[in-house]
Amino acid sequence: MPKTVGTSLLKKIYSLKEANSFGNWALTIVNRKVIDWTRKNKRNKEKLHTYYKDSQENNDTDNTYNTNDDHRENILRAIKKLPENQQIIMRLFYVEDCSILDISNILNISKGTVKSRLFYAREKLK
Repeated sequence: MPKTVGTSLLKKIYSLKEANSFGNWALTIVNRKVIDWTRKNKRNKEKLHTYYKDSQENNDTDNTYNTNDDHRENILRAIKKLPENQQIIMRLFYVEDCSILDISNILNISKGTVKSRLFYAREKLK
């Protein structure tokens, strides 16, 4: 839940006309804040997806990895065969050096989901 809900309630308390309607009034504010937060994070997720697609295209055309190293090429090919959600987490964790908590926040998934996707991706790469 967004952190600003409590401050929004306090800032807008003056607009409450009847004390009996506090529940519905507060619920309306919370609902609107959650909708705003969801929209914002949807945009962040779309930006992340665009970034991921662009970086994949750049890696394919620029050959930023050492092509002389057969072992590295084999690993990259294996990573590209992983499901997209595991590829994104592998990239964020190993390439971008994001923590599990950071990945969890970026993708709006739990830390446990990040850990399990990392685990299964590693297992598939073995």
